[in-house]
Amino acid sequence: MLQVNLEPPEAAVLAHTEMTYLDYFPTYIAFYVKVPAPVGGKTIVTDNLAVTRALSKGGGHCALGDKLRLLGVEFSRHLSCELVPRKEGTELQSPDPLQYKTWQDTFSTSDRDVAEQSLADSGAGTLSWLESGGAVWRSTRPAFSCYPSDEVVGEIFMSQLFAMHCAGNSLVGSVHEADVKSLADAGLLPYHSRWGDGSEFSSEEMAAFNELHQTSYSEELELVSGDMVVLDNFRWCHGRSPYEGNRELFVAMSRPVGRTTAYTPAGV
Repeated sequence: MLQVNLEPPEAAVLAHTEMTYLDYFPTYIAFYVKVPAPVGGKTIVTDNLAVTRALSKGGGHCALGDKLRLLGVEFSRHLSCELVPRKEGTELQSPDPLQYKTWQDTFSTSDRDVAEQSLADSGAGTLSWLESGGAVWRSTRPAFSCYPSDEVVGEIFMSQLFAMHCAGNSLVGSVHEADVKSLADAGLLPYHSRWGDGSEFSSEEMAAFNELHQTSYSEELELVSGDMVVLDNFRWCHGRSPYEGNRELFVAMSRPVGRTTAYTPAGV
């Protein structure tokens, strides 16, 4: 099991399905609570099947679902460097807390060529290097997957687009919609999502995603010490509310599976 809470406690972790920015992801994810936060830190789950129905024919967001199927989603993540020069001739500083994961930690290497090759071998995206010593990891993935369940035949919505969009990062602050594309292109956002053709989600589209993930499709779980919850990663998104104080939560994932068919976004 791995300990959770890499994200700063004051930042909400918005609803997402685990590791769906890759082509392989776990079927199940389990959370064990050792020490619950004294304030906040609730686990939030969202029903992906209900979201899928809303994004399908006859649903309230059918047009948005059609666009997701056509273009897919581009994800980008700014990975800081373990030691980042403040400026020439001064002491080194720790990574920016907004980029709390380094590329060295992510790829278990300090060799750029090895990091690039690991992505090339897995087809998990590309790295762009920044003058700061950091990197931007970009990948384009579908928003739907085939659900391996007798209950559902066909696709189910699975994505991290809502959680990874810069508008959902409470630590970044307000970013004017007109500035988002230039900041994302320059790799200056901690993480971000947009349409698979490189165009940005509009404020109206993000409002629709917010509605899908923050309505009656979601439920807050107030877990106490000793509780464990096991989620079907296909069926349920998960997230976390901000918290204060000490919180010790552990996660385990099982049955990694791949997407059933190769995917090339039609709009790229």
